[in-house]
Amino acid sequence: MGTIYAKYSRERLPKYQIKTNIIKDKNIYVSKTALTNSSKSHIKQIYDNYRVLDKIYLENSLVKPIAFEEDTIVFEYLQGKNLDQVLINSIINKSREQVFEILDLYSNFVSSVGDRNYCEFYETSEFVVAFGKHERLVGLKSFTVSNIDLNFDNILLDDNKRLCIIDYEWVYEFPIPLNFIKFRAINSFYYSHYNLVRNLISIDEMFEYVGISNEEIPEYIEMANKFADLIGTESEREYLNKYLKKAIPFKYEEPKVYNVQLFFSSDQNFAEINSINVGLEEPSHKISFELSKVGKISFFRFDPMETKGLVIIKEVALKDIKGEFVNINEHYTNADWKIGNNYLFLEDDPQIIFEAEFKQYKSIEITIDYVQNFPEEFMFLVKQEYRLLKEESLQKLLQNKIEKENLINSLNNLSKEKISLESDLNKREEEINILNQDLELSGQEISRLCNEVELLGDKNNELNALLEGREKIISEIFNTKWWKIRLFLVKIYMKISSRLHLNK
Repeated sequence: MGTIYAKYSRERLPKYQIKTNIIKDKNIYVSKTALTNSSKSHIKQIYDNYRVLDKIYLENSLVKPIAFEEDTIVFEYLQGKNLDQVLINSIINKSREQVFEILDLYSNFVSSVGDRNYCEFYETSEFVVAFGKHERLVGLKSFTVSNIDLNFDNILLDDNKRLCIIDYEWVYEFPIPLNFIKFRAINSFYYSHYNLVRNLISIDEMFEYVGISNEEIPEYIEMANKFADLIGTESEREYLNKYLKKAIPFKYEEPKVYNVQLFFSSDQNFAEINSINVGLEEPSHKISFELSKVGKISFFRFDPMETKGLVIIKEVALKDIKGEFVNINEHYTNADWKIGNNYLFLEDDPQIIFEAEFKQYKSIEITIDYVQNFPEEFMFLVKQEYRLLKEESLQKLLQNKIEKENLINSLNNLSKEKISLESDLNKREEEINILNQDLELSGQEISRLCNEVELLGDKNNELNALLEGREKIISEIFNTKWWKIRLFLVKIYMKISSRLHLNK
């Protein structure tokens, strides 16, 4: 089993902090795991959200959990592209028409996936607590049970043009206007990819196209701010501020202060309590972490920064308790590209995990360079290209897996046929042996009968000889004078008897 992708949501309040992994075993799975004890209830809530939505959403519109434990939920991995990727492709191709087609597809999906579970918006006490009072929105089309996490990157488009929701963290069992959900999706997408999108289409055009009026937008900004307060993330508020300022073109640069964190562990279970934080103000730095008081360890997770970017790891030097250098090897990284010592991270929360012998160490020293002024537009293009390459690789792996399974099935069928033929052959051999035995017995019987015929022939010859002897004797008797006189006397007797009979 291996992790092929990892994302940590540490920017939230502790009770919502989770880790998302894509794991490859015999199959590919997606898991979400609590990072704190208090966030275990959030994992349970995700599972409960599925059970609620599965009853009211259209069939096969949700990714299904296949396992749930106290702190982890595991989902099936679905093939396809999320709408975020599809939109980026359209923007790279400079096709406004395709962008509008995708917005149509998304808007129609949001308006139909709830099946019959829609209503006109009205304020409930739960809504006011979560989002504040918004009487101007009363009467707008709403979900009865609202999943507000329908962002473009949470909806997958498969090869058959079917849409499926792959994330449902934030579900509320009261009405929320559909336009707020569309507002969050468009605002998040637009300012995540601002340098790509801004020259093709404006955010106001996108809002207008899906039916969001200018009068609604201030209400949705206030609601989104309330939601940001609720979960403790600044990313939502950052995108809102960019909209309010009508963001101008900017050049992507690394932050002036790099927040570096080193985790240490004996078994790859990393926790904040077993970590060291360092703040760097220079793009090139040699960082030394003291380890003499942390006990025996074998795994080190180095987080070079909190956001995406390019770093060069020039050297990693690990010293044992005697101060001698020991071997340390890279075990895993979630870098999107790695060329030599260059690590390109296209997602937040970059990580490099090192492994060494399990024992106590004195220190680890890492020499790192941060590449500044890295063009954001190029990063997104590279990210898109790399995603496509990964998808093609996964497709090939899955195709190879299917072909391998088919080959194994064919071999199993041939093996079964071979066993069946061997069984038939054994039966035929047994039948032949029985026929040979019967033939041998028949030969013996024929020999016996031939002997009996021969004996009967001999007896027949004896009887013929005896008969001939007796016939000769009888012939001789008939030719004697006595026999002739006897015959004469018999004839006279017969005549006399006949006459006496007539006289009576």
